[in-house]
Order: sequence, then C-alpha cells, then structure tokens
Amino acid sequence: NFEADLQYLVALAKSHGLSKLEFYATSLDFFQNPNLVREQLEILAKVRKESGVDVRVRCLSCFTSFIDAEKIIPNLKDLLYRAGLSCIGFGSDGADKKIWKTQRKQHNTVRRLIRCVVLCQRMKIRAEILMVFGFPEDTRQTLTKAIALSLRAIKKWDDVIIRPYLAKPFIPGNEGWLIDQVAVERVLEDPQLFCKLDFCAIGSRLTHPRFFHRWMCNAAYLFICAVLTPIGRCTTSPLLPQ
Repeated sequence: NFEADLQYLVALAKSHGLSKLEFYATSLDFFQNPNLVREQLEILAKVRKESGVDVRVRCLSCFTSFIDAEKIIPNLKDLLYRAGLSCIGFGSDGADKKIWKTQRKQHNTVRRLIRCVVLCQRMKIRAEILMVFGFPEDTRQTLTKAIALSLRAIKKWDDVIIRPYLAKPFIPGNEGWLIDQVAVERVLEDPQLFCKLDFCAIGSRLTHPRFFHRWMCNAAYLFICAVLTPIGRCTTSPLLPQ
C-alpha cells in the first residue's frame, strides 16, 4: 500500500511538471521500529530511482532510536541517501537531567545528542535540535543550560539548526488536558485562546501562570530566536500576542 500510494503521488507530480516532492514524516520517533523503517526506506529509494522524482523526507527521532538504528540497519548511510532522507529533528527538551526526568526522557544525554549530530554529519544529513523548554519545573539554571547547549551546538557544527519551542502544560490529547479542567474550560469557552497553546506561542497567564517563571521562559525563548534567526540557524518564528 505504501509503495502504491507513493507511486501515485510521484505520477501525479510528474503530470503537473513537478520534479521534486518533499514529505514530513509525522511520527515522533521515525526510527523506533528499525526493521519496518528499513523496508519503507527501500521502497522510497526504489520509487525515487524508477520515477526520477527527487523525493525528500524530513523526520523526527529520539537520540537512542537513531543510534540503535545505525547499528541495526546495514549500510544505513547509503540507504538514507538513496531514500532521500535529508533532515532529522532530535527532541532535546532542554539540557538538564532533572527536566529530562520529569518529561520521562531519562535516555536523553548531551553525549547522545553529540553522537546523533556526528552521525548525521557523516551521512550528510542536516540535524535539527528541537529545544523545547518552559516546563513548570524549569528554573533559571535549567533555562541557562538550554541556551548554552543551543549556542554550543551552532558554534561547534556549521550545519545544525536549532528549533526552540515553548512547552505548554496542556494541549488536546496530553495528560495535562485531562488534569487541568479549569484551564481547559476557559479555552473551550473562548476558542481564540487555542492560539496560546501553540508551541511557537510565547508563554501567557493561561500556560505559565507564575509571573517570574513566565518572564524567564519567554526571555530564554525570544533570546534564542533573536540571536540565531539572523544568521540562519533558527527556523522558529515566535507567535507573539495578537
């Protein structure tokens, strides 16, 4: 089914005179099932070669699953090249062990982040670091670590992109949506408030009720965007109050 769908899409593209198709794989962990991924990448490579359409794919991955996939999938570098996978976004979620623990990401370490970026460079794939912060547990120290890791990454690697986002405590579908019923009712009564739940939106009283905490998180978020966007190393556009 995947191959048939892909063949249909490239045929449709060619009928409209398009020679390139770009896809975004929405799975939060693209390499979680390496054997299945290998089959799909082989299909991508096959359709790319047969159709002549330059199919490009962006995806997301956890540190550990990408590192494991590189060990499990034979000749992964060649396979990713043939399949047109051009960019991998790695969810860093700050740079502090305590924050990683609260987000159930104890597997995250700076060493593993470095390993992932180095692998991407060897495979000629662009690495993006999704630097999510602004969690209720964040402090001045943890936010400083997130900023420092972002600056360190762009200084160390010329092709790494930082994508900062501000965490939201509740969004439709997560645990916070089930827990904070008062805040949820406010949003449902005034649907315009949904824009404040966007990960690109700066913190508001709705999402970050503590004044100093909100100020710190917004300052860190806007600082990274202001410093890195002008030099082309940040792709996030902050959503400011309307």
